[in-house]
Amino acid sequence: MFAAIPAENRKIVTFHDAFGYYARAYDITIVGVAIASPGQDPSAREIAALIDAIRASGVTTVFSEVQFPSKVLTSIAAETGATVLADLYSDALGKAPGDTYLGAMRANATAIAASMQR
Repeated sequence: MFAAIPAENRKIVTFHDAFGYYARAYDITIVGVAIASPGQDPSAREIAALIDAIRASGVTTVFSEVQFPSKVLTSIAAETGATVLADLYSDALGKAPGDTYLGAMRANATAIAASMQR
């Protein structure tokens, strides 16, 4: 699925750094994360740096996670014109199609790949 997407389009921004292994496996660049340290809100400087990185990289979608809706990502998206998708699975399964590990991985791949189509 990702092989058909040009490498320069394989970039994502996520809620936290839970997708490093995934990015390495599929040659995806993680432009940034909204929450660098679990349980701590980002500083104004960190938010500004992420906004700059999103603008510079051309990322058009930022990903929250099913179990972690994020006001920070919503604000960042509003500032950059990006879209927030809150449907990635990382730490927990959810409703179908994310009710099994394979279902969650398929749902993640589909959502991430769709965001990279330009």
